[in-house]
Amino acid sequence: MIVSFQCLACGGHDATPYRAACRDLYLGLGPAVDYVTCAQCDLVQQHPIPADVAPFYADYPVHQRRSLLQRLARRWLQREVYHQPGPASGGETLLDFGCGDGVYLREVRARYKAVVGYEPGAALAAALTKADGFPVYSDTEALAAAWSRCFDVITAHYVMEHVTDLRGTMALFGRLLKPGGRLYIAVPNIRSWEARWFGRNWHGLDAPRHISFPSVRHAASLGKEHDLSVTASGYATFPNTLAASVPTALLGRYHGLMFNALILPAWLVATLAPSGTEIFTLTKHAPERAV
Repeated sequence: MIVSFQCLACGGHDATPYRAACRDLYLGLGPAVDYVTCAQCDLVQQHPIPADVAPFYADYPVHQRRSLLQRLARRWLQREVYHQPGPASGGETLLDFGCGDGVYLREVRARYKAVVGYEPGAALAAALTKADGFPVYSDTEALAAAWSRCFDVITAHYVMEHVTDLRGTMALFGRLLKPGGRLYIAVPNIRSWEARWFGRNWHGLDAPRHISFPSVRHAASLGKEHDLSVTASGYATFPNTLAASVPTALLGRYHGLMFNALILPAWLVATLAPSGTEIFTLTKHAPERAV
C-alpha cells in the first residue's frame, strides 16, 4: 500500500508502483523520484509531489533564447506539435501558457489580434515583457483578473506534465477562455512505444521536472467541471524525445552532440510511428441554462 497518495486527476487514494528512484538524466539537478500509477484513473504521477519545484529549473534550456539553428529545427522538424494559427486568427487573442523563452509567441504574434504569455518565474516573465513587448504574467491570479473570459485560444505545449495542480490549472483555463474558445495541449505520452522501450532512460520522463503524465482521458474528465470538452485528439511527430533517449540509454545521461546527430533519423522514425507526443484540443461551451 502506498501511504498518503492522492491522484492529481481524480483524487483517488490507491496506487501501484510504476518506476522507483528515477534520476535526473537530463540536467543532473534534482533528486531521484518515484512514480506511481493511480488505481482508479491510470494517471502516472510522482509520489510524493514535491513542495518546491523551482530548484529543478536552474539554467533550464527551455528558458534560454534559442539559436537560429534551433529555431529552424523547431519550425520544420517539430511543426506538428505546435498549434498553428487558422484563417480567423487575425481577430483572436491567444495565451501561451508556459511560454518558455517566448519563441512561439514571437513567431505567431503577427497572426493574432493580441498574444499573452504565462511563465511562473517572475524574473523571466518580466524580462520577456520588456524585450518582446507582449505581456507575460508570472502570477495566475493577476492573469485571471486581467483576462477572464478573454482568450480565443490557449496553448499548453509540454506544460501540463510540469504542473503540481492539474485540477487548479484546468479550472484556470476554464476561467480564461471565452465560450467557443479552444485549449490546445501537447504532452509526452507515457504509454508510447518510446516510453516502454527506453524505460527510465526515456527522455520524456524527465524526472524530476515531469510531475505527472495526463492523457486525453484525464483532460476530458478534468474539463467537464469547467464546460470544456475534447473536440480533437491524436499524436504528433516530435523527434526530440527519441533523439535524446538513445544517448541517455547508452551513456546514462543526456548528450547534446549525440542528440544533434540523431535528430534527423529520429524525425524519420517519429514520422513513421508517432506516439511519443499526444495532442488534444478542448473547446469551451456555454454553460447550460437551468430550465
